[in-house]
Amino acid sequence: APTHYRSSGLCRPCPSNLTLRFLLFALAGLLSSTGLLYVAHKFDAAFGIERTRAHYSKHIGAFTITLGYAQLLSVLANVRVDWPPAVLRVLTLLGAFSLDVDVLTPECTAGGRIDFTTKW
Repeated sequence: APTHYRSSGLCRPCPSNLTLRFLLFALAGLLSSTGLLYVAHKFDAAFGIERTRAHYSKHIGAFTITLGYAQLLSVLANVRVDWPPAVLRVLTLLGAFSLDVDVLTPECTAGGRIDFTTKW
């Protein structure tokens, strides 16, 4: 139905604040990339490290590994297991690092015209 979308194997109602959801998603991307650059710059300045292309690739490599690990752990939140509430909160928070297209609920945005094949 156009008023619902599928998430983690469950049928959920479409959110009423889709524009706000898009804006928050874009803002989160902008803030996280800006924050990463700021932290890398402050770290380098604090230790007097010369900034070269090879040096920045080390930062990007460490960030990529950390991001991949957080995304992998966030997938566990979608497994149908009776997690303790504290574990489920941590796994859900790690989901913020996952660039999941379901966060934007494209089925709701397009009025139900998007099916599984179009979405993926």
